Amino acid sequence: MLPPRLLTAILVAAALGPVSHYAFWVRFEFDGIFYQLIPPIFFLQGLSFMFLNYIGLTVIESTLVFAAIQITYLVTLFASISLYRLFFHPTRIYPGPFWARLWSWWKIKAFIDHNEQGYAVFDELHQKYGDVIRIGWWTLQHVSRAIC
Repeated sequence: MLPPRLLTAILVAAALGPVSHYAFWVRFEFDGIFYQLIPPIFFLQGLSFMFLNYIGLTVIESTLVFAAIQITYLVTLFASISLYRLFFHPTRIYPGPFWARLWSWWKIKAFIDHNEQGYAVFDELHQKYGDVIRIGWWTLQHVSRAIC
């Protein structure tokens, strides 16, 4: 049998994803410091799990409820982030690779595919998209072509 109020908890988690995105995540850049947030996140997860045990759920029920809440929150958070970066972000008007609109990690695969020669990746992108390209969800690159 499902724990009581599981549906309510999932609906709250689903609402908290987009709310936390617009209240917190969209206002700050966390790409460079995300690793520093991992210990507090794990600490809060442990507290949440202990709270579920405290209110009377068994370990298995606590695990299922916690997993359902966490997955729901993360899916709605990343869906909100993706929709924002694709359709509402100020840099959305600049051309570039599709994955650059969502995150900056696409460059790792691109650099590996070009034998770790970043200039070749960016040169191809500038030839394809023009002088100003979007190379990250918040990063633009401009090339000035001087005529000699």
